[in-house]
Order: sequence, then structure tokens, then C-alpha cells
Amino acid sequence: MGGLSAAEGSLNEAREYYEQALEIAKNLVSRAPDDLLALLNLSFSYNRMGGLSAAEGSRNEAREYYEQTLEIRKNLVSRAPDDLQALRSLSVSYWSLGRIEADSAPVSLDRSFINASAAKTFFADGTSTIEKVLAVDPDDWTRDTSRCLYDSFGDLERYLGNLDSARNYYEKAEKIADESRAKNNESCGILSDLACNLLNLGDLNYVEEKYDAALEYYERFRTAVDELTRKDPTAIRTQTLSTAALYRESLSALSQGDKKRARERLETALQHAEGLAQKYPDNALIKKDVTYLQGKLNDVP
Repeated sequence: MGGLSAAEGSLNEAREYYEQALEIAKNLVSRAPDDLLALLNLSFSYNRMGGLSAAEGSRNEAREYYEQTLEIRKNLVSRAPDDLQALRSLSVSYWSLGRIEADSAPVSLDRSFINASAAKTFFADGTSTIEKVLAVDPDDWTRDTSRCLYDSFGDLERYLGNLDSARNYYEKAEKIADESRAKNNESCGILSDLACNLLNLGDLNYVEEKYDAALEYYERFRTAVDELTRKDPTAIRTQTLSTAALYRESLSALSQGDKKRARERLETALQHAEGLAQKYPDNALIKKDVTYLQGKLNDVP
């Protein structure tokens, strides 16, 4: 129920369910502290609380939950170093702790990190862990986790100015998303992942002033978002990607010298984000999108 509430944007309601689940998981571990399954379930509860806190904008609280998750999962791997599920879960914890250092608005063309050094360590540890699993059992979950890590590593390398390295990571992520899409073209989750990969590669080309390549990626991104909108229009991720697509239309027009259309598309993107902020008032990431787009209006005459 908590996951459904979170997906629908009801973060306060999701917190109630997640907190109840966390207390149950804690009680089970207190009764059987050596039960590996109970410990794994407790780590899932902490991880969900971390994700929820991040969505609410409570970065420090999210970091604390993710650190508790990591401690449990390191313990599980130390007890069963060849357990693939434990290794997969550990890699997710590294990724989550790296991602919490990201500080840019989701809609932003830019990438920024609060503590790039910490993020790089976490992403490196997560990548080395998941690649061990990939070598043995490249199932869908493992491949998706590696895609997330490659994508985030690409964001970090972009922030650090290592654009060739960023491209390498983004292209690895895109390859995985393309292969997953070929196997299951009905999955909205896979489609939204692919859309994000296309967006990242479009943004990378844009900041490199390779505008023709950027616009090609943006067009493919828009096509993916349009398909998502037909299939899963109420999902928050679909709606926030729609904001990003509108803003990229503004960037595309700006790169072609059409300032009038650039401003019109930017204003439309801002209106869309403001509508989402009213619809989902607890979502801090959407509020960051609004603030970012408001600032960008000053850049377009």
C-alpha cells in the first residue's frame, strides 16, 4: 500500500504505511537477529524510507536511512559472500547513497553534486559489486541496477567535466535499456528508463554544442514520453518527464535561434511543473523543477 500511495504522490500516506512496515520488520529482527531473510526485509524497509525522505526533500534523513540499509546489507554479504541477491541489494545501497549527493533539479540541463568525492566512491563500489553479479547471473533486476549505476556515474562525470567518460557510461546505460525494451516493449518502467537515457545523451550533446545530435536525441526522447503519456498518463514519472520534454523543446528552439518559440515552450514547461506542484504538494523534486524553470525564464528574452 505504501508503494501505491507513493506512486500516486500521496507521500504522507505512504510514510504511514512505510513506518508501520518498518516497525514490523524491526520486531521480526529483534525476535530472530540471525535470520537472514528478516534482516533483508528490514533493509528493504529502511531503503523505502530513504527513498520517501529523498522525495520529500529531507536529504539528511534519507542519508541516515540509506546508511542503515547499507550497514545491514554489508553484514548480509559478509555472512554469505556468494549470495547474488545480497550482492544485488548491496549495489542498490551504494547507488542510493551516491544519488543522495546529487543536487540538480530533475528537469535541469545541468548536473550538480554536493559531495562529488563521496558519490564517486559509492558509485564505484556499486558498479564493481553489480558487475560481479552480471558476470554470473545477468537477470533483469541485475541489468536494471547496472543501468542505474551507469546513468548516475555518467551524471557525476558530467559534473566533474569528464565528458568522454560521461558519454561512455550513458551509452552503456542506453544499451541495457535498448536491450530490455527489445525483450519487453510493453513495460512502461523500461520505456521511462530508456527515455531518461535518451534525455541524458541529448543533454550531453547539447552542453558540448553538438546541437544536431542533441536535437535527434531530444526527438527520440519526446517520442518515448508521448508513448508513456498514452500508456501511463497518471504516473508521476511520466508527468515529470513531460515537463522535461517541454523544456527540451525550448532548448531546441533556442539552439536554432527561435527565441520566441523558446520562450513559449519554456513558459509551457513552467506552467506544467506548477500544475504538478499543486497536484503533488509534498514532492520536493517537483518544487525544484519549478524553481529551476522560473530562473531559466530570465535567460530567454
